[in-house]
Parts: sequence; C-alpha cells; structure tokens
Amino acid sequence: MDPAPSGFARAGRAAAWLLSRRARGSGGGVVAGAAATAVRGVARHVAALLRQLLLQLTGVAFAFFALGFGYHGIETWRQFERHSPLAGNGDTVVVGELALALVFAYFSVSSFLRAGQARARRR
Repeated sequence: MDPAPSGFARAGRAAAWLLSRRARGSGGGVVAGAAATAVRGVARHVAALLRQLLLQLTGVAFAFFALGFGYHGIETWRQFERHSPLAGNGDTVVVGELALALVFAYFSVSSFLRAGQARARRR
C-alpha cells in the first residue's frame, strides 16, 4: 500500500477544505444558510403584509376623521343658515371644518391607494 494519496484524493480534500472553510465563514453550513435565507424571505413577506394592513387601518381612521369633520361642518353650516347664536364667527368655522374634511378624505384615499400598490408589488 502506497501511503501517498492519488491526485484525485488530494483534489477532493482540497475542495472539501475550501468548501468547509467557506461554509464556516458564512454562518455554519449549507443548512444554516438555507434556514437564514428562508427566515429572511418569510420576514419580508410578513413585513409587507403588516405594511399593507397598517395602511388600510390608517385609511379607515382618516375616513372616520373626514366623516366627522364633514358632518360637523354641515351641521354648523345649517345652524349658521338658521342664524342660531354661535360662539364666534360661524362661516370661518364651517370653512375650516369642511377644509379639514377634504384634507382627511384625501389622506384616506391616498392611504388606500398606497395599500393597493403595496399589494400589487407583493404579487
């Protein structure tokens, strides 16, 4: 028996040494690397879903604000038209409340549109 290894054996050992060194440097091996990649992929999808959900909830909250300011603005305008006694200048209050209603309606619509874009990017 010849104690000197053949050329194929030496090449095999050299390849194994290189691969094991590369695997040790990147976190422990092929299985650990695949697990880390899988966790990153799942985390990316969960983050995208949470972003879409947060945008939709924000849109609903802005819609409630828009409806509240709009309703109160219309009620104040009706009182102003009937010449009910108001504290301060009624037309300024009406314009301010209706302007806030429009701003919050814009925020609501834009939030829902962004949620739709986030969903389209996920697909």
